[in-house]
Amino acid sequence: MIYDRRNRENINKLAINTRKKALVWYEFCVKNNIEILIYETIRTKEKQRENVNKGASQTMKSYHLVGQALDFVPVNSKGKTLWNGYNADDIRKAINYARQLGFTWGGDWKSFVDKPHLQYEHNGYGTDVFKEVESSKQITFGIEELVKKTLRGDFGNGETRKKLLGSKYNLQNIFNLERLFTKTSIKDEVAAAIVQACDYFSKTKTGALIVLSQNSELYNYAQTGVLIRSIVSEELLENIFFKNSPLHDGAVIIADNKILAARCILPVSDNTNIPGSLGLRHRAAIGMSAVTDAHIIVVSEETGNISFVKDGHFKVRITPQELNSFLHNDFTGFVVNK
Repeated sequence: MIYDRRNRENINKLAINTRKKALVWYEFCVKNNIEILIYETIRTKEKQRENVNKGASQTMKSYHLVGQALDFVPVNSKGKTLWNGYNADDIRKAINYARQLGFTWGGDWKSFVDKPHLQYEHNGYGTDVFKEVESSKQITFGIEELVKKTLRGDFGNGETRKKLLGSKYNLQNIFNLERLFTKTSIKDEVAAAIVQACDYFSKTKTGALIVLSQNSELYNYAQTGVLIRSIVSEELLENIFFKNSPLHDGAVIIADNKILAARCILPVSDNTNIPGSLGLRHRAAIGMSAVTDAHIIVVSEETGNISFVKDGHFKVRITPQELNSFLHNDFTGFVVNK
């Protein structure tokens, strides 16, 4: 795909559910060698007002303003835009697939035909969101509210604890006591959420660093970030690592099948044998695995490759299926440093 990087960057600007649908549609185009340029997604009010004044749009209630629309144009093999190319067989195929996904195509409109335009209604205008997430109990809350609930001693999923003097000390003792009576095995629903989130990160080239606690004490590392103590969900992980999120830098630490903390700082390995193609996230993951028995997942922002690190060793370019096996402690396919 000639404009792959630009297309993915623009898709990543969309609201959450629209972004997911747009990514599925775009992957369909890639798989079928349908060359397109997604040249606009989110739009400012000033730009929309300008379009209305020029007659390029008829309303100030554009779905572009709320992140629920994209504009695309067919391109040829040299990247030249084909503004009269919407009737080509491959483009019609792409448009039909977009309809199946729930998009409305502007070319179907009667009063104002807008062939570049695809919009995702979701539950109506402005109903999709950028940073809010939905828990397994269908309770919608933003990351900031989640952190506030944690500091109040409300850890979600119906679980509350009395907050004692010295919140960090108290949380550390709770964490340590629980580990005496719990196993480190990961629940199926937690593994599924991690795999789905990492698959999404890989397709959108969103950088991610996830630490999975085993037996080593990780609370000191958790203290370098923001303590969360939340249930693990695909939506929450995606929102944490969303590039505009205040928590996207650093690592997420998962312990006892919950997100213990985000934006955590990990020790960076100074091993000179690490390939130069691996960046800071990989070095931090390898450094963490050298001083603890934690397992670490890395998604590269540059390539979208998923890597798995344990015991100072790593495997890059793993599939979601391999990741799921590793999460369930099946390491038969773990051929290191390849």
